[in-house]
Order: sequence, then C-alpha cells, then structure tokens
Amino acid sequence: PIIADIDAGFGNEEATYLLAKRMIEAGACAIQIENQVSDAKQCGHQDGKVTVPHEDFLAKINAVRYAFLELGVDDGVIVARTDSLGAGLTQKIPVSRDPGDLAHKYNAFLQTDVVESA
Repeated sequence: PIIADIDAGFGNEEATYLLAKRMIEAGACAIQIENQVSDAKQCGHQDGKVTVPHEDFLAKINAVRYAFLELGVDDGVIVARTDSLGAGLTQKIPVSRDPGDLAHKYNAFLQTDVVESA
C-alpha cells in the first residue's frame, strides 16, 4: 500500500483536496497531513514550529476525506499529525477578539501589572 505524505497540503483546503485526489488516483490508500504553516515549516525535532488554527486543519482533513469519497474509496486512511507540542503557546492559539474564548482569556492573562520587589 502507498502512504502519501502531503505535508501541510500545499495551500488552502481546495489545494489540499486537489493534491489528495491526485495521490489517491495514483494509488495511495492513506494520506498523511500535518498542521504546520507551510512556509514556516520546521523538522520534527526542532523547536519554533508554527501551526495553523484548529479550524483550518480540520477543513484540510475534511478535504482529504472528500477526495477519498469522491473517488469511491470508503476505507481510505487519514493520518492527521500535529506539531502543536513543538509550537509556542501563542502560535497554537489563534488571535481572537471574541470575549470568553480561549484565545481571549489567554491574551487577557498576559495583560498583567508589573510587581516590583522590595
């Protein structure tokens, strides 16, 4: 069996869908995709990785699934690999202006007063 590693999908979910479709047409029964930002990609053992927002990664995973289904492959395997552990916390949480969500709470936490030692 062929397992095709398409890195981060080489673009948005449409580009990911088209690439996955080509790989499946070539015989891939499994597609591996990751959540790093393509133009800031780092090797697995390096720090400083930048990850895409969770919703973007899910859209790309869905795009791969749609490619399998369109080509009549009901049992295609998707390996969704995350590099979130190696990314900085601020890189994992998308910037948000919506009060109450996780990013807003984290950013509010950063706005602290400086306490001088006596």
